Amino acid sequence: MGARVDAVVELVKDDYLVVSLPAQQHAIAFAAAGDFNLSGPAQGRRQFTPGQKLSGVVAALATPENGMYQGSQKSLPCQS
Repeated sequence: MGARVDAVVELVKDDYLVVSLPAQQHAIAFAAAGDFNLSGPAQGRRQFTPGQKLSGVVAALATPENGMYQGSQKSLPCQS
């Protein structure tokens, strides 16, 4: 956890992104599309497009305790 990773946007949803992590054998990860600590128009939501390259920090690895499937899934907050 805490490792900086490069990501490629694969799918854009209202509240989150599905990204792949090229350096981690294209593992699939999820990233927030906005800042959940803010509300309303000030939420800081940005426009993302499939194919866009981002960098982020791994926040949690998949474990039975956090309800994520074992394997190569990771969760990371999105930063550009």
